[in-house]
Amino acid sequence: MTKEELIKKVSSEGYAVDLTLQDDCLYCSATEESYFLQNFDVVMEYDFDENGQTKKLRTVVSTEYDLSGFYII
Repeated sequence: MTKEELIKKVSSEGYAVDLTLQDDCLYCSATEESYFLQNFDVVMEYDFDENGQTKKLRTVVSTEYDLSGFYII
């Protein structure tokens, strides 16, 4: 799957918040909030190819923040 297909798939499954990994936090640009990475559980991890480089999309959930989303590494 392409990156766009994966994002569409996980968003339809409820992991709609687009997060960015920054040090030991996940940042949400839509709300300009940072969340401690340690308070999230990784649900699934998907590999995809982008410009000849293998990357991972991780779906995560946090009961503490009541948040489900994804980020790419």
